[in-house]
Amino acid sequence: MAGIDTPAGYSRLELTSTGADAGVYRAWDERAGRWVVLRLFHRFVGGRSEEAAFAAHVTSAIGLGRNPSIVPVRAGGITATGRPWMALDHIDARPFSEVLRDAPPSPIEAMELVNALADALAWAHSTRPSMVHGWIRPESVLITAGRTPMLTHFSAPRPPGTPAPTPRGDVFGLAGLLFQALTGGPWPGRGVDDDWIISGWPGLSVLLDEVLTPVPAVDTMAVFATRLRQVRHGAGVMLPLPAGAGPEIVPRLTVPDSLPALPVALPAPPKIDEQPPAAYGRSRHLPVLAAALVLLPIGFGVVQLFPGRAVGEAEPVAPAAAVESAAPTVCASDTPVPGTRPSVRSPGDGSSGCDRPGESPPKVP
Repeated sequence: MAGIDTPAGYSRLELTSTGADAGVYRAWDERAGRWVVLRLFHRFVGGRSEEAAFAAHVTSAIGLGRNPSIVPVRAGGITATGRPWMALDHIDARPFSEVLRDAPPSPIEAMELVNALADALAWAHSTRPSMVHGWIRPESVLITAGRTPMLTHFSAPRPPGTPAPTPRGDVFGLAGLLFQALTGGPWPGRGVDDDWIISGWPGLSVLLDEVLTPVPAVDTMAVFATRLRQVRHGAGVMLPLPAGAGPEIVPRLTVPDSLPALPVALPAPPKIDEQPPAAYGRSRHLPVLAAALVLLPIGFGVVQLFPGRAVGEAEPVAPAAAVESAAPTVCASDTPVPGTRPSVRSPGDGSSGCDRPGESPPKVP
């Protein structure tokens, strides 16, 4: 029921949750004729400067609705008593905390969900002025029926003297959300069991160690989103934990009965010419001609070496008895020298038995 502490134009308020900064209501937008989510902050603004700061924040928050992973803000203002408020689209979705409790995503799906949130936050941090969420928890993430993650409830400007949320805090919160989505429990986890799950993604343990620390090495959402995408792509398709064997999938091909029968024409076999080509006979005689050309000079050389003998004619051999009975020939010029033996010539060597012409061998009795 509308009252003095509620914005004008919204009725039928139903409290759905209460946070540290604001109460969340389901309300009916009388001007638009639809249900919206109404955030009514607990604190009161003090002075014109705070009113101007909140008005600038509402303008920037409305611009965030262009990102598909951020719940759009439609309006905002300050009540008559000085309480800030914002109206957001009513999304048919469930809080990520309920999804983790009832139907946890697979490791691959959890990595993809957080990757989409990292890209959305990196874009929000790059706007001017920079829009920081300030409270990354499973309760501030909605999961639609199509499994699309959407961020909601960005932090509003704080009172003077109160520390404002920082982009580094969003990086820390999103890394803790990823750890909880993969392991089922909040950071720092259960020890060895959670370490085994995280080690299934090469490079993820190093990334979380660089973020979930008092002095983080990765303190910007753009770098965290890039590193997270490298981990996802470097791991390829991560196989889930072994489960029971599913049913065998047998592909089937269904052909309608109304298809017309088409004539099937088989291709004619290739015609084989049984008649050998003209060059076939010549090619068979080439080795014979080559052998004849090689042997012809050899035969001609044999004829020139032995002109009086036919090729292949055997050389006459003297009888063994004649060779044994022939007496050796001693040349007259071969005077024995003391200490040496005289030269002996055999008559069977085809010569006269003496080395110098005109010298006749002496007769040996």
